[in-house]
Amino acid sequence: MTATHTAPAAAIEVAQLHPDALDIGENVRDSVDLAQTPDFVESIRENGVLEAISAVRTADGTIVVRDGQRRTLAARETGLTTIPVVIYPDTEGSDKARAVDRIGKQITANRHREGLTAAQHTRGVAQMLEFGASITKVSKTLAMDKKDVKAQAAVGKAEAARAALDAGQLDLAHAAVVAEFEEAGDTEAVEKLLTTRPYNFDHVAERLRGLREEREAYARAMVSPVFRNQL
Repeated sequence: MTATHTAPAAAIEVAQLHPDALDIGENVRDSVDLAQTPDFVESIRENGVLEAISAVRTADGTIVVRDGQRRTLAARETGLTTIPVVIYPDTEGSDKARAVDRIGKQITANRHREGLTAAQHTRGVAQMLEFGASITKVSKTLAMDKKDVKAQAAVGKAEAARAALDAGQLDLAHAAVVAEFEEAGDTEAVEKLLTTRPYNFDHVAERLRGLREEREAYARAMVSPVFRNQL
């Protein structure tokens, strides 16, 4: 019998590294203002980084932060020379798969800390789908209902809808409706919906859909052979 051998799995590393040695990389938390969390920064200054940074070592040797953006930035801010880092091997086969894995883990990790803003969350969901993840995969990764995945993905691609959701002006369902009109390029309808009271929102949205359908029907009629023959 011929013995079979499997290659050993790449090892996880644990190291103490200078924070400048880490590449922050892309993050669903697209902005960090340390001035808004002075207690957090002071805790890092006094106690160091107590929870290890999670990072991935890429093929070229770069160590890219996956979980710990704020801790790394605070460590740099306070002049720490070493921080604990758990370095995982890069197991994804493509840039898109790597991005889906990164975004999913960052959203999950941040749910239980200083939460992502609603806009950051929706944009992350949209990015996962844009990188090729299926709705089912995103749903399982983030423990979300598929209907909510679709709604968040729509809002995540629509700037006005995303901003209104983040500001608490709209809930997710209403933000998804705004995103519908925003994607269609109907800025007038978007402006109308953003100034509509919640109790009247659904009625106004249906009326705007009806007007849109009428415009589309008229545009189709204008280019039909029957119409042209009547000219």
